[in-house]
Amino acid sequence: MSLSDHPNEEAALKLLHSFATQVSFYHEKKAKEADCKSYFRTPLPYIAIAVGISLPTAMWLLILFLP
Repeated sequence: MSLSDHPNEEAALKLLHSFATQVSFYHEKKAKEADCKSYFRTPLPYIAIAVGISLPTAMWLLILFLP
């Protein structure tokens, strides 16, 4: 019987793999949060909000007052 056939070693390897997976998910989550925070520090989302509000309002006013 070799060491890799031992059930406790297999369970330990599964546990180690699950810890490594959780750590990688944690780092991915932190990186996404950092990207999101840095994105909201730029003017782009606020410009998009302003255009998203003003453009439909301007179109509605044009349709309302032109005919």
